[in-house]
Amino acid sequence: MVPIGVYEEVMPQDYLPTQLLRALIVEDIISATDLGALELDEEDLALCTFVSPWQI
Repeated sequence: MVPIGVYEEVMPQDYLPTQLLRALIVEDIISATDLGALELDEEDLALCTFVSPWQI
């Protein structure tokens, strides 16, 4: 995962999606919990599945 700031542009919430997704990928439970992973729904990250860095 390359942090280029695309997720921050499309997310309506006030959390750090790049850092949160990175913590989830490496299974860092403590960091993911601190970044708000327990408050997420499927719809919260739905925009991240449609973002392509080459289209922005």
